Amino acid sequence: MPNIVEISSPEEKSRICLAVLRALPEWFGVASAVLGYASSVKPLPFFAAREGTRNIGLIALKRNTPSAMEIHVMGVLKDYQRQ
Repeated sequence: MPNIVEISSPEEKSRICLAVLRALPEWFGVASAVLGYASSVKPLPFFAAREGTRNIGLIALKRNTPSAMEIHVMGVLKDYQRQ
């Protein structure tokens, strides 16, 4: 069962985002967009799904109002989707 952890380090957020999105070229095949996401997640609330020490997914949230957030970007490695 994956463990969900909040990530606070901007550099770690960016690194996880790059790794997961680059592993999903069917959905994130534009390199400049992947780099844009990796940069844009740094200030956002960010959670990683981990199996052991392996990052298998991510979600970054964008606050629109004090009471509403939206998903900015999310991804789950192919082997772990639909579980």
